[in-house]
Formats: sequence, structure tokens, C-alpha cells
Amino acid sequence: MTAHERVQRAYMRSTWLLELTPRVAEMPAPIQRYDDPFLPYCRAVFAATNDLVAGYVFDLAAFLALGAAGAVALERAVALVAATPDMLSVIHGPFTRPDYAEFIGEKALRADAATVTDCGTAAGFAAYGVTGLTLTADRESGMDGLNLDEGWALWGGLWFRLARQHFLDQFQREDFAAALHAAAVEEFKA
Repeated sequence: MTAHERVQRAYMRSTWLLELTPRVAEMPAPIQRYDDPFLPYCRAVFAATNDLVAGYVFDLAAFLALGAAGAVALERAVALVAATPDMLSVIHGPFTRPDYAEFIGEKALRADAATVTDCGTAAGFAAYGVTGLTLTADRESGMDGLNLDEGWALWGGLWFRLARQHFLDQFQREDFAAALHAAAVEEFKA
């Protein structure tokens, strides 16, 4: 399957991308109990939302804040997403130059895309087979959407909507997965 076909298949399933910016203090208590909680957290989010989103946006800095364990969790979480043919994975930098494109693409993480700061950087990523996405506040203005609660990403001519980490942070309780799924159905199917 080509990259373009993968994006189209994901878009047919949903127009939403869900950002994962894990912070131990913000995770549900059952997941905080793990020595390395990031991968169990990602798995729980995937289980609760994978039928409702087109893919996941992984915040690189958040994962690396946990050190080597976070890097391993990121690699494994991206691999879980990649194993689903119509699911997309994006590494959120945002990157200002294409120097890390090989790390994000086929030679390491195998993510489908990376967030970039401008179109010139996106072209540099494309040379390595990685799509560079810019996040915008809305589809009309093209305003920078990096610091908003929600945003948009144009990918292969298709607009994807971005749900930020705050959507997940409201579910810090024992019934995390069930509560998250119910809220995701309401938000993403509306």
C-alpha cells in the first residue's frame, strides 16, 4: 500500500488525529503504577480510541522527558500504530529543518509524518519519504496552530482535525478507558 493510499484509508475511518503528550503526573492512577508508564498509557488510549481516530500525534519532547524508557515507549507505540494499515502516526517536533527525517522515517521510528514549521522543511522531509505537516489554527487563515486546544493538518489534500492532549487529561481515574471511549464517541463522531 502506498503512503497516499494509507492516508486515504485513514481519512475514510475518521478525520481526527489524537495528540499524545504523556506526563506521568497527568496519567490515570492505575497507569502511574508502572515503572515505565508511557507504553501502557499509549496502549490504553489506543484501545479506547482506535476505532474513532485516523491516527495519533506523538509529542517527541514529552516522550524523551522520560529518557531512554520514553524513547523505547515511543518506538513501540509508533510500531503498534504502524501495524494497523489504516492508522497514521505523526511525530510532533515541530521540526525546523529536515535533519531528523531519517530518524522519523523508515530507518528508525517508521512514522508516517512529522510536524514541521514551514513548507520548505516539509519538502526536506519528503526527500526521506516522510510527510511534513504544518499545524494550523483553522483551514482558512493558515495561522500557526501549535499552541491551541485544537488544530488542523492538511495531509495529501485532506484536512485532519487535531484533538490535543487536554482531551485525554480529563480522564485521570480508575475507569479511564471506558470514560475516554465514551467521550471520544461523543466528540469524534459528532
